[in-house]
Amino acid sequence: MASLSRASASSSNVKKCPSSDAWARVSRARLERPPTRTTGRRRGSRTGVARCASASNTPTEALRRIEKAKETKRLDLSGLGLREIPPETYELEGLLELQVSNNNLYDVPESLLEKLTTIERLGLAGNRLRALPRSVGGLRALRGVWAHGNCLKEIPEELCECESLRNLVVGGNRLRALPENMSRLKSLEELSAPGNQLRALPDLGSLPLLRDIDLHGNAIERLPEDMSGLRALESLSVQGNRLKKIPKSLTTLRRLRALNLAENEIELLPDEISEMMMLTSLWLYSNALRSIPETMQQMPSLRQMWIEGNDALNGDALDAFVSAMSGHKTLATFGVDQRQSAKMRARDQFITVAETPEGAPAGYFKLVRWNGSEDEDARVDAPVLVVSFGSAPGVPNWGGLLKKLRKTVRDGDSYDVLYVCDVERSWYASNDLGVDQDAEFRRWNEALRDACARYRRVLYIGDSMGASASLMFAEHATRVLAFCPQVDLYASSIRPSRSNVWFKRFRRILREGLEASSADVDVHTGSWAHDTHQASLLPSDKVTHIVHRVDSHRLALALDGEDKLLPIVRDAFDGEIAAARGDAEDETDANGDSKTVLDAFAPWQSIGLG
Repeated sequence: MASLSRASASSSNVKKCPSSDAWARVSRARLERPPTRTTGRRRGSRTGVARCASASNTPTEALRRIEKAKETKRLDLSGLGLREIPPETYELEGLLELQVSNNNLYDVPESLLEKLTTIERLGLAGNRLRALPRSVGGLRALRGVWAHGNCLKEIPEELCECESLRNLVVGGNRLRALPENMSRLKSLEELSAPGNQLRALPDLGSLPLLRDIDLHGNAIERLPEDMSGLRALESLSVQGNRLKKIPKSLTTLRRLRALNLAENEIELLPDEISEMMMLTSLWLYSNALRSIPETMQQMPSLRQMWIEGNDALNGDALDAFVSAMSGHKTLATFGVDQRQSAKMRARDQFITVAETPEGAPAGYFKLVRWNGSEDEDARVDAPVLVVSFGSAPGVPNWGGLLKKLRKTVRDGDSYDVLYVCDVERSWYASNDLGVDQDAEFRRWNEALRDACARYRRVLYIGDSMGASASLMFAEHATRVLAFCPQVDLYASSIRPSRSNVWFKRFRRILREGLEASSADVDVHTGSWAHDTHQASLLPSDKVTHIVHRVDSHRLALALDGEDKLLPIVRDAFDGEIAAARGDAEDETDANGDSKTVLDAFAPWQSIGLG
């Protein structure tokens, strides 16, 4: 792109890690300067942390941060490769924030939290923790715990004594249950535990401030019968579990806007669902529905609803629902698959038909054609296939941006979209610990190979976990846009709870997939040291690394907020459609651009980053 400039990376400067204030503001990151393409590569130690000669053997950088924390009351020891928390930490008084994420910690001593009783924010993500100290219950001012990407098997009941707790983020662990007394957490606003092994939920009672629950990618078989006390709940995701029904009490939640029930075993929806007056988006695909309540015509806010993969729905049930919803004032999308469409006689402008191939991997694997898929005889492949890979939240990404792209495409040009999403939050390798990692990769890879083979050009786009997938399966693409890919999951906090051996295999699979590709691959990162380091681990002859001045992992979101994401995707599409038409040469750079290696690991990645 014309706006990108090339810069030498021969300088030994190390990008500064964000402060704790920047970490808290990560979702509001803004662009400061034009992006640069970096060149050159410098090898260094994994942590880049020098050791001091003190008797405690505490790294010099850790001592510097501890000294600073005496004034700021906020200690950030993230990304230093620590195997234990420095003893000097115990000497801090009035500490409000302790951040030790992205280290090699296997435990947090009980005595540490017994000493640091004033902590309000506790960041433990991306370690190897198997348990939280029970002394956490003594932190009466505690407002947030971020412990995702560990090996936790349980959460101590003592945590429920922290009545000021607002955020509990424990995704990507090995939890089989949540604390029984969670109903005591009256200040809780966010509960995030995706990608665990939960089978049931405790009685949540009345949590009047709880706004967001994310439990996708577990093994939950039932929800609490009484959920009526969650009066502030706005978003609930239980995608990818084993639910057979939903309690009627759920329909009493008047503020609920987004309800994701996809990838379960639900057979019936209660008629009372019509009472959910604020519900805007409803995901129901890949269940066992036999009917859809016609009372949903009374829902004044419903805009989007997806039911693909519910093979038990017959034509009469589908027609009855479409007829009931005809003339609905807000419904814009009713997503069905090609098999459901073939059963239907009723037609309406809100119906969107997608193709879900037989034998596709478990998860979201949906093809949306440029001209729709209603008429099987009229289905024609577009010249370009855009493959959109989903990130860790477990829902399809890029749909809104691709709709914007469609409005800019000139007459005669077109593209189909394949939405691919691993709803288990497993980095396309299954959360089942007994599944062979290489075999699972091959399963996804073969499905993508078959889907891409029909197209002249294939453009991949993905963010975070989705960006990693775009590199793993890059051999089937001709162009790749990967935003902040995770390459070394051992160094990440947003990750599945797996062994170091598994992480090494993941990195090997990703690299082999990239090596097998002849695609033109652009890796976009912000200036955050963690992401630039991850990009530096990729083969320099295979990728072009583009660095934007955004100090956040949520680069794509920041670029979109500045209206700079669409031009990047549009530029890539223009090249692919030109190549498909045959009126432009393939612009793949055979030499590629070298990448920069920075010597600092990133601080902890905040909740919600994909």
